[in-house]
Amino acid sequence: MRRIPIALKDKNALNLNDLVIKSVSSALMKELLDLIAQNSWWVPPKVYEKISVVYPKTRRMHSKEKKGNVVDGDIRLWTNEPPIRAFWMSCGKRSKQVKGANICHLYEGSVYDPDHYTNLANLTGLPECLESFSEWEPISSVLKYHSFKTYKYKGPKETEPSMPDYYPPRWAVHQSDVSSEQLDKIIKQVEHQRKDQPQYSQYRNREGGDLSQGNADALGNSSGRDKRIGT
Repeated sequence: MRRIPIALKDKNALNLNDLVIKSVSSALMKELLDLIAQNSWWVPPKVYEKISVVYPKTRRMHSKEKKGNVVDGDIRLWTNEPPIRAFWMSCGKRSKQVKGANICHLYEGSVYDPDHYTNLANLTGLPECLESFSEWEPISSVLKYHSFKTYKYKGPKETEPSMPDYYPPRWAVHQSDVSSEQLDKIIKQVEHQRKDQPQYSQYRNREGGDLSQGNADALGNSSGRDKRIGT
């Protein structure tokens, strides 16, 4: 079901999120956080040690901007493609190898900052059935803290996240599935992207030609929407 945003003008309006937070028991919240932690995807720390920002000359376009345009001298505008490709590539996957997943930014507004738009520590992958929980403050705060604990990432404002009341002891082990040989290959590939395609480029077909805009968009979003966490 597509969500329809509601413009609230009353500052005293009833906050349904707050009601849920108050009604959820501590035990249930821990179970939910454990579920998120054990099913989230993160870039291997050793990849992040070598490359933090994959496409440093890109950012998300604003609603009135045009995709593909270059602004501020050398920053190219995109929708979701660069962070999605950067994330799965850094996990040793191709987008077509993954389905039912969404790539999320941890910090609100960070998509418009080239230093954070494709910063690998600002991204996490979640199953579609759990992705909506990531926008809920109790969950987003834990994800931000996990990113800080794993990568020392503090977001655009360089503010160290507070330790949450409950931090799951077990997190997804997907990143540990990558062998040393695979890790070296991933790092070389990501380094190549950063050096040779800092503005990102569209996918190409087997004959080497650029895909049409519609097909490129479809491929770029094949692994899920790119959303902001904590909105």
